Amino acid sequence: WYCNQGSPAWLTLDHKVLSQAGIIFHAPLPEVELVQILRRAPYVVMASSSLVVDDPSQNIGRLSLPSRLPFIAFSAATPIIVLGSDRTAAGAFVKHFGLGVVADYQPEAIAAAAKTVCNPRFRDQVTETARRIGPIFASKGIADWMFQAAELGRPPDHRFEDLFDYRRDEFGYYVPSPAPGSVWRDFVPAFQALERLKTRGLAPDFVIDVGASTGVWSSSMAPLFPDAHYVLVDPLFGRYPPEHMQWHVAHLKNHDLVTAAVSDHIGEMSLEVSDNLYGSSLIGVGIAVAGTQTVRVTTLEQISKDYALTGRGIIKIDVQFAEHLVIAGGRGFLMENIDCIDIELTLERSYPGVQTLVEVLTDLEGMGFRWVDNAGEWRTFRTGQLEQMDLVLMRRNSSWS
Repeated sequence: WYCNQGSPAWLTLDHKVLSQAGIIFHAPLPEVELVQILRRAPYVVMASSSLVVDDPSQNIGRLSLPSRLPFIAFSAATPIIVLGSDRTAAGAFVKHFGLGVVADYQPEAIAAAAKTVCNPRFRDQVTETARRIGPIFASKGIADWMFQAAELGRPPDHRFEDLFDYRRDEFGYYVPSPAPGSVWRDFVPAFQALERLKTRGLAPDFVIDVGASTGVWSSSMAPLFPDAHYVLVDPLFGRYPPEHMQWHVAHLKNHDLVTAAVSDHIGEMSLEVSDNLYGSSLIGVGIAVAGTQTVRVTTLEQISKDYALTGRGIIKIDVQFAEHLVIAGGRGFLMENIDCIDIELTLERSYPGVQTLVEVLTDLEGMGFRWVDNAGEWRTFRTGQLEQMDLVLMRRNSSWS
């Protein structure tokens, strides 16, 4: 028994009794020597918890993966027999990757396990698994990976998560990955929603940001889709602080700015301009109005032609109660070229001419989109009543759905 850590406090062992049974304790060995012994061994036996009620080690067994287990598997490719329950961390690990078998503490079960792992085909399977995934568990480069994770506040990649399947027989909470620090706090839910879709294959050729303001939404999403062509559309580009525009646009490798509002026709319309600019709308809602301005209006169909947008795209629509006008001027384009929509919608018809969340959602569903995630919300600052929601919709039958 090569046990480098000695006996844990909760495990009482009589070395004399073990010796009489043919189990001999050995002093710790340098890893280089231990690996050579492991490679010559037909298999390794690892004791774990049986998870019975009176087992004092069951919590450790459930939650602690012995570091020697991946060491054995990926440095020596030696089959492993875990004694105990297949619901321990060690048993589940071996079973999941096919690195050995799990047997309870009965002679017959152990003998059957030994027969299985001694089959040459089984050892070949373990060797192939070790060759394939062993580098992921290697310590080489892990320090850089950990420093990157600390700097980003999130794993730099999913090399470990991708190896493991969620155990459907156990209850668990989903914990989203934190967004990078460069993502503006209001858009963290949108970033996380699109990141989830990216892991499923969402890879846009272009991103259209309707109601772009300073470009903050686009710059927040740029880490997800750095190589996409960004088209930012807003009628008030000339009125936002230039330094804000420059800061956000600097995050985009390839972009175009379209100084216009998007509606259901081409021409001019009166824009109700809010005092902070961000709440400006083609629909007269009278919220903190600082004045009106005649602006150029265009359509999604025309933008797609003007900027030769081809391939697959994402569109974000946030135009203060005029989202239905944007949709009306781009139905063909949306159905043919858009895979994902991030849209802000209002729950109630608070003002004449406004379409509600249910109405717009029903329209988009009729065009072949389905609601798959949320990307934020807006509540009244006094009572917290929910007024608006940002929905993420996915085109049905898309290649990545």
